[in-house]
Amino acid sequence: MTLASWEGVASAARVWATARAPRAGDVPLVLYRDANAWCPFCHRVWFWMEQKGLRYETQRIHLGGDPREPPKQPWYLREVAPRGNVPALRIGGDEVVLESLDILDRLDAEFPGHELAADDSFKQKMLQTSGAFDTDCDRWLHNTHAPDEAALRGEALQKLTWLEEALRQHGGPFFLGAEPSIVDAAFVGFLTRLAVNYKFFKGLDVHEVGSAWPRLSAWLRAVERTPGGRATKQDVAFEQRIYQAHPLRRAAAEPCMQLHPTRLGVGEPSDWRAALPSPPVAALQPGGEPALEAAWRLCERRTAVAGFLQRTRQEAALVAAGAPRAQPDHHWKARRGSGPWKGPAPSSTAGAEVAEAAEERAATERHLCAVAAVLTGLQPAAEAARHAGGPAAIRSGPVAALGSLVGTPRDMSVAAAAQLRAALASLTGEEAG
Repeated sequence: MTLASWEGVASAARVWATARAPRAGDVPLVLYRDANAWCPFCHRVWFWMEQKGLRYETQRIHLGGDPREPPKQPWYLREVAPRGNVPALRIGGDEVVLESLDILDRLDAEFPGHELAADDSFKQKMLQTSGAFDTDCDRWLHNTHAPDEAALRGEALQKLTWLEEALRQHGGPFFLGAEPSIVDAAFVGFLTRLAVNYKFFKGLDVHEVGSAWPRLSAWLRAVERTPGGRATKQDVAFEQRIYQAHPLRRAAAEPCMQLHPTRLGVGEPSDWRAALPSPPVAALQPGGEPALEAAWRLCERRTAVAGFLQRTRQEAALVAAGAPRAQPDHHWKARRGSGPWKGPAPSSTAGAEVAEAAEERAATERHLCAVAAVLTGLQPAAEAARHAGGPAAIRSGPVAALGSLVGTPRDMSVAAAAQLRAALASLTGEEAG
């Protein structure tokens, strides 16, 4: 038996994609969201569309949050949002709604569900207040001046106390009672980020037993169990501010993250990696929904993924060889397309290097196909590994790093990424978890 083909993988995994694809008779919907899945305003709309079980098309818009990210698509500025903001929702082919709260309202009007009884004034107040919990505007989180720490912490704790009272009013676990509502959608992008940021940068864990915010903790756990929460949950290491706090990324962080290029914030851990939980790895369930999602994502983007893995490997080699890192006193936008990431200059052995790169690219795609074959259940791990060159070849190749590089939910859901890591572990002969 030979290594499974991408055609076979696509055929096996298509059942996952088909279930979510728009069908004849559906109201045409196109969600325009940020490519990295870092925008909390996009998160609230994405969450609510998944929570309602809608079938829709997604277009990923570049925001410039990474120095190597392409510029914003001109067609988006021309045809959808002249200011380039996200999210945007196209409904029925012609109507475009731009502001996230307006989109939530429009979705409720077009696709009504079970409406929870609630005081409308409370509902409207909560919708308008949700932005106060945006971590991009959190003064305590961004503090680098130690004498201000106590006062800013006090402000943050007051906000959490207010939130705890708001969650109490309708019995919880959600803002309007036992089921998620538009209010929960409005808050989800902010509060999920706030919880992980406070824990990482300030050592404040709202989930801690005996904490002063049991209702917020219960809300966060309840959100994770919803369809919208499962689809849009983010691994802690891929949260934007935490991701960009990495020592090699700080100087290139977006200004809204307010990460000083060389100085840690008050309370920020000095050991970036030790402060993070390990990325989740689940027991491998070939052919299950999360596994098929991971296989489909690999299949539909295999060329881009293979190129990304090779570039990442090359960049690591350049840094190891002494290539300069980002200059902290220059913002990354001034460095776009410059610096060590152009790659080495052509040499007299360019032909041999091209051939070697092509061979590595072919091996990378072969290893990716092996991962996808295991995820779909087309082949057992031992057989897939053998036909891909053996566990040692996979361990030493670019694909071995994929488990720590996959972005959630940018590339796939957290559950799918956990299955991908399990498949990698089974192929390389390493213990999963």
